[in-house]
Parts: sequence; C-alpha cells; structure tokens
Amino acid sequence: MEMPQTVELVAAGVCFAAGIACCAGSWRTMLGSQLRLGSACARYGVGSLANSFLPARAGDAVRIGLFSRVSPGGMLAVAGAVAAVGIARWLALLPLGVAGVVDSSLPPFAIAVAAVAVLPLVAAWLLARRGSERARALLAPLRSARRKTYCALAGWVLGTLAARVAAATLAADALGITHPLLAALLVVPALELAGVVPLTPANIGIAGGAAAMAFHAHGTPMHTALAAGLALHAVETAAGIAVGATSFLSLLVAARGHGSPIRHRAFAGP
Repeated sequence: MEMPQTVELVAAGVCFAAGIACCAGSWRTMLGSQLRLGSACARYGVGSLANSFLPARAGDAVRIGLFSRVSPGGMLAVAGAVAAVGIARWLALLPLGVAGVVDSSLPPFAIAVAAVAVLPLVAAWLLARRGSERARALLAPLRSARRKTYCALAGWVLGTLAARVAAATLAADALGITHPLLAALLVVPALELAGVVPLTPANIGIAGGAAAMAFHAHGTPMHTALAAGLALHAVETAAGIAVGATSFLSLLVAARGHGSPIRHRAFAGP
C-alpha cells in the first residue's frame, strides 16, 4: 500500500516540475528572444529556488533580472511579458475554478477575485495613453507579438495548468481524497490565489492552508483536508527546490564553460 502512494507522490512532483518548465516556455515565447528553451528553463528554475527560501515572490525579481540580460527591451519589457503571461494564466484558470466551485460548497462568486489579475495591464495601458514611456516599454512585448506568438503562449499556459492539475490529482489520489480530479480542479486555482502575495518563504502555511480549505470545500473532512493540503504543498516545494538547484548548477557550469568569472557572467546570455 505504501509503495503505490509513494510512486504517485513522486509522479506528482514530476508533474509540478513539468509545470515549471512550461512556465519558462511561456516567458520565452512572449519575449520573442532566441534564447534556447533549456536556458530559459534554467533562468526560470533559479527563480523557483529563490521563491523556496525567500518571501514576497523574490524569485520573480530574480527571474526578471536573469531574463532581462538576454532581452533587447530590458527589464521593463520582461515585466510586460510576465504580466501578459500572468493574465493568460488567470484566464485559463477561470474554467477550472468554475468547474471546481460547481462541485464544492464555495459560493459561485468566489472565482471572481481572479479579475484583479488584469488590473496591472489596464493601469499600464492607461499610463501609456497619457504618454508614459515606461508604460509603453512595459507593453512593448504585447504590441510586437504576432498571432502565432499568442497561440504558442496559450499552448504553454495550458500545458502548465494541465501539469499542475495532474500533479494535484495524483497527490490527492495518493492521500485518499475522493474524486481526486474534481478536487484538483478546485485546489489548483486555490494554490494560484494563495501565491499572489506570498508572505513566507515557499508560501509556507498559506499555500498548504489554501489547498486544505479547497479540499474541505470539496467535501473532505477538515483533519484529512489539512493533512492533504500540507502534503501537497510539500511535494510542490520539493519539486521547486529540485528544479531550482539543477537550474542553478547548470547556469554555473555554462558560465564556467565560457571561461568567465562567475561573479560577473554566471547568469549572462546563452
């Protein structure tokens, strides 16, 4: 009995890692750079490692800094691309959230809070209309993107969510949650909402609590839901650390291969 559960949890971790790779692909797509996918995954993965040990999504700042080194538009262009990816991700989450809410005890308007994701780009658009050069630089990746770029972005975003839903389903099944797929449809949006403003390293306590509340809304007894939420967050955190550590080492090896001092060129271009 223990072995199948362990295998499922390991598989869930692999799915979380695949989700991280898809996120890196979505950033690379919106930046329109010639950066190789492996290099993009390494840069994104280092951010995952930082998020595992630092609060307030410090890893996103690390990612923006690393990607800005290979982006012609610099840091503002990367920030704009990130905002576009974030909105695409929230839009893709809405159907999952609606499906999860229908099968739970949550009120139907619970998923409406995702609408706040569009506010940063709305504000940037208004500022750009008023002549703000920084706002125009922020929106540059969206203006220059072609239809095929947005199609590729949709593919990466859907891949991210599919990987995360698969991870949550596998973990829920291993932890004895009934109807694990339906539970995952509610848990994944809950984890995304909990990650908007993480106050602790790896979002400890917040993400696990959000997952627990989602499991409980799905009909799982509170003590079981709490244990499942904490275990699911532990698997996700372990996947982030594993991917991040591998990414960090790969960038260091690549920097040494170029014969440059690590302190200056470790995270430079491909």
